[in-house]
Amino acid sequence: MKWLIYFRETALTLATITAIIAHAMGSLTINQSVGVLTADITYAHIGVGAGVATILSLPMILLYDMAQERSYSATVLFELVWNIGLSVVWIVAGVKAMGITGSMFKDCSATSTALFGLCQDANTLVQFAFASAAILMVYSAALGFAATSAAAGGKPIWTSFPLPGKKH
Repeated sequence: MKWLIYFRETALTLATITAIIAHAMGSLTINQSVGVLTADITYAHIGVGAGVATILSLPMILLYDMAQERSYSATVLFELVWNIGLSVVWIVAGVKAMGITGSMFKDCSATSTALFGLCQDANTLVQFAFASAAILMVYSAALGFAATSAAAGGKPIWTSFPLPGKKH
């Protein structure tokens, strides 16, 4: 089960990094679309919202656990529900952005540099939204599998093994 700790830290860190990039692309789209783009930019707002939720919550989960003097104490159920919820929001942002890139921008061959930039930002948002969703879904699946295995063996998920560097 030690693999889960390292996988958890890696997955949550990578998800935070991809969320920062997707959040930046959503913010950039909102700022640069004023007066240029008349299409619905809901995808950018969803990307910003999902980015803020991810950027604030995932590091807080890790920091809370690092501050504890004992083994991990976060509840598995909360993490599963929260990460799956974030994944769904990221998927919605990616699908909405794909819809706008497929309908309005087509192939990013706009003659206007502003529209070309908005198209590139939307494509980047699609990629990093789906990357964030995939990372969180894979971690949630691994956590669910590990929790089910530990529960079937009659052991608690977080406290059945010592953490490296913690007082025991």
